[in-house]
Amino acid sequence: MDIRELLETQHSKASTMQIVRYVGEDPERFGRIIGFVTGDEPLLAQRASWVISHCTESAPQIVEASLPRLLKNLQDKKHVHDAVRRNTMRAASLIEIPDDIAGLAVDLAFRYLTSPDEPVAVKVYSMTIIQRLSEREPVLAEELRLHLEQQIPGSDKPAFRSRARQVLAALDRAER
Repeated sequence: MDIRELLETQHSKASTMQIVRYVGEDPERFGRIIGFVTGDEPLLAQRASWVISHCTESAPQIVEASLPRLLKNLQDKKHVHDAVRRNTMRAASLIEIPDDIAGLAVDLAFRYLTSPDEPVAVKVYSMTIIQRLSEREPVLAEELRLHLEQQIPGSDKPAFRSRARQVLAALDRAER
């Protein structure tokens, strides 16, 4: 399968899932997807990031190995497409983040959560990442709580408000 050609010519759930099935648990094939996401071609990065998001559901272990590279990509490139940020943060929210990159994940998540220009999906995945990491580092819970309590009243996004309330409830349960 020519992954590049498929990504360039088609952008649909069907084609994305076709690539996900082709990649399977093959590290070499997955490496090509990572190369597209971290490369310099915005259209390929955007479409390949959707593949990574779905690979996280079907083969999380293959994504875990590449998470440092994906997060570093977000750190190094300040102006990546919303889809790349959204799908990378979604993947990170679904897998166990290793201790050696937890700081980077938290930094990115707080940056996105506090940015007024960030799309709501990126903010939602960011708060999920921070909430999960706060189980290991309880000091994060209070900072997350403060940010959410400040943002909920001014948010006109139901998805943000709903997830923020769920996260606050989870933080409350964890304190007990």
